[in-house]
Amino acid sequence: MKATRTVIMAYLFVLMLTAPSCVMLSNPISDPCQAEPDMKLFGSWRAVEDGVWADQLIVGKYSPTGGTPEGLPPDLMRVDRVKFDKEGKPIDTNVRLLCFPTRIADKRYLNAAIVSPENEKTLLNSGWDEKLLFYAVFKYRVEGDKLSLQVMDLRGKPEARRSSGGQGFAKGLGRFVTLADTQNLVELLASEKSDEYFRDEVVFTRIKEQDQPLAAVHVQ
Repeated sequence: MKATRTVIMAYLFVLMLTAPSCVMLSNPISDPCQAEPDMKLFGSWRAVEDGVWADQLIVGKYSPTGGTPEGLPPDLMRVDRVKFDKEGKPIDTNVRLLCFPTRIADKRYLNAAIVSPENEKTLLNSGWDEKLLFYAVFKYRVEGDKLSLQVMDLRGKPEARRSSGGQGFAKGLGRFVTLADTQNLVELLASEKSDEYFRDEVVFTRIKEQDQPLAAVHVQ
């Protein structure tokens, strides 16, 4: 059965119950076919919470078996996320992000489409379909072995709503946001006000071979 956006929204809603600050956009902020991967992001990253390894990201080029099929952006990045319980044991969340970066002025953003296993099969068989995807947007910064991530959150920002006077960029505000004007959003992200639209940063540290706690954290 072919995936639909309604099915994807249901899948995303379940995932977002554990990430209440996340807001999904109907469109990315730049063209994925024109994007180039940011090699500084490649590798494994961990976040520690209360002294326990709590979260891990495994970042690399999206290389499905058989190569990238025609119809998909050529330089997508893959991010697999692994959460850990309070005892440090990995939890299989089965969450994959297909990502590509956007650079606006001196800031870097990551367009991240959350992909269910069924939706990924559809994309591989039928090509990139914007109607099946929603995007979380992260502001990120890599400095040495530190990765800082901040997720966009438009809630509590009524000025983001597109008014009759043409201001704003969103048709409506909530967990799922349809963009009315991508250019207005790009201009906002280039401005000093952009920080007001992102949650507090989460800092990840690059994992080195000697840091690996469990072989199971490597997601295929």
